[in-house]
Amino acid sequence: SSFVHYPNERWFKPGPEDELPIGILDEYCLPIYNFDGELRGSHLIDTNSGNVQRGICSLPYVRQSDREVVYFPSNLIENLFASNGMSAGNTLAEAQVQCLSEIFER
Repeated sequence: SSFVHYPNERWFKPGPEDELPIGILDEYCLPIYNFDGELRGSHLIDTNSGNVQRGICSLPYVRQSDREVVYFPSNLIENLFASNGMSAGNTLAEAQVQCLSEIFER
C-alpha cells in the first residue's frame, strides 16, 4: 500500500539541519509542541511504517474553528495522545459528538 495510516497522509523530510519541515503543525501548534525550540525533524520520523527513509508521516486534522487542515505528525499523536479525540461516525455531526465525548471522558 502507498499509505501507512490514512489515504491522504502526507510525508515530509526533515530539513537539511534537521529542522521541522514547513507544512507540519501550524502557527498555533508549533509553540505548544516546540516551546523550547528543541524539537527536531528526526524526532518525528515514523517508525511504524517499517521504512524510516520515508520520513515524517503526518495526518490531516481539520481545525474546527475555521475548517483549515493542519497536518499533525503521527509520531506526536501516537506517543502523546493515543486515540484521545479521534472518532468516527455515520455522519460528520455524529463523529464530532463522539470526538468531544472522548475528550470529556478523559
